[in-house]
Amino acid sequence: KTEFQVSDIAAAADGSSPLRQMNDYSKWEKLADEEEEEERREKDAELSRAEFHEACREEQQVVEQWLKRNMRDLLKSEATSTPKDPHAPPELVRNSQPSFRRASKEDLRVLSMLMVLSHFEEGE
Repeated sequence: KTEFQVSDIAAAADGSSPLRQMNDYSKWEKLADEEEEEERREKDAELSRAEFHEACREEQQVVEQWLKRNMRDLLKSEATSTPKDPHAPPELVRNSQPSFRRASKEDLRVLSMLMVLSHFEEGE
């Protein structure tokens, strides 16, 4: 039987024909579902990364403000300190520490980023 008859086409439509069994597309539907699931997982992972980066940026701004405030306090204390006696032994001089390098805005930004990314609670 090489030609299909109307009864074969009607049987194929209701799934009782061998034609329906030959054209089983359920494996393709599963494949499409797996692809959609993978895309959903990728979107969730991207959203999670974006949330993490946003939290890091917020924490970085807080740390940067803290660094600026403390640097300003150090500069004030250094400016009000008494001049050093060049002939006094350094271990006897109260402020024998050499002055620190003043950090630029970019230095503070990079340092705050390093502090945020390298900070972790024990057990994380």
